[in-house]
Amino acid sequence: MTKQIVFLGILILSLLSLSNAGQNTVSQSGATVEKWKSLENWRMLRNDMGQKSVRKILGEPERINGGVVAFWNYPNGGDVTFMDGKVSGWSEPLRWDEGSGNASSSDIDPDKLVLGILLVAILFYFTPILWVLFSSRSTGGAKFGWFLITIVFSWLGFAAFLILTQTAKARKQLESKTYGGQSE
Repeated sequence: MTKQIVFLGILILSLLSLSNAGQNTVSQSGATVEKWKSLENWRMLRNDMGQKSVRKILGEPERINGGVVAFWNYPNGGDVTFMDGKVSGWSEPLRWDEGSGNASSSDIDPDKLVLGILLVAILFYFTPILWVLFSSRSTGGAKFGWFLITIVFSWLGFAAFLILTQTAKARKQLESKTYGGQSE
């Protein structure tokens, strides 16, 4: 059971890492625009420019690493390198729409989105199957039978498995509540 919980945790963390962190936005003429997406803004950068000026042009970075030599990372691979608080180099974000000079409108890569949805669907389908396989509630041929039922009926079969294969302790507790502690 611990292996299953660890497995589920790893899958959840990998799905969460697929989504991008929030970006800074500025309202311009009623529309919300992310400053780092504008190719014109990246082209306004100059060597020896200060961090405050870069922040005005591109907005807040997604992540900052370093000290004397600092790296400001923006979504889609854009980054600015500072030495002693002054720009020493930069790289524009990787994906650009043809002709518009802006980063693509989708912040989530469609391939990653499909992969994430597929992982959730697989996790949803295989959870009861794995639970039956690693459970100590049944053994041998009975376990194989429950395995087949769970493959065919998924969560419905799993619910039947949990109800019909109660542990002896749970069965005794249920019987004592039902019959008021009297034995037959």
